[in-house]
Parts: sequence; structure tokens; C-alpha cells
Amino acid sequence: MVQFGWSKTEGRHVYLGEKSKEDSDLRKTNELKDAATDIFRDKVILPNQQLVQAVMEQMDVKERTARAYIKFMRENGIIERTPENPQEYRQITLPF
Repeated sequence: MVQFGWSKTEGRHVYLGEKSKEDSDLRKTNELKDAATDIFRDKVILPNQQLVQAVMEQMDVKERTARAYIKFMRENGIIERTPENPQEYRQITLPF
């Protein structure tokens, strides 16, 4: 991924280099872990539609992006479907 940033000295955007996919995925994973922690702070289990709504509000994204983020969180071990009801999700807690 190509990166640009604002240079105060030049008064314009300048090329900063390239960012690896691993860096982007790590940033995304950390942001979504933080979002999941906030979303599940007061509730242990959320139905699918409530989770979509919560992600939309927390991340300030549209429904399609929220669903993609939920899929990413599932695939990366941040959240999981409950065994009792596959339409409900819970945050995966890691041992400390």
C-alpha cells in the first residue's frame, strides 16, 4: 500500500513509502479487537443484527463494511458464534 502524508515544510502531500499488507492487517486486527471490547463491554452475547448495528456505530461504517468487519473478526479469533444459537455472537476471551 502506498502511503502519503502532509509535509508542513513543503505545504503539500508527499510520498512516505509503502506499507506492507502485514502492517495493514495488524492495524485492522488491533482496531477491531478494541471495537469488539467496547461493543461487548455491557453484553456477553449479541444477536447478529445488533452486532452489525453496533459495529456500524462504533466504526462509523455502512452495513456492508460492518458485515465484512464481523467476518474478519470471526476469521481472526476476535469473536465467535455461540454454540446454542449460530445467529448470536460473543467475544472470545483470551487467557492472561
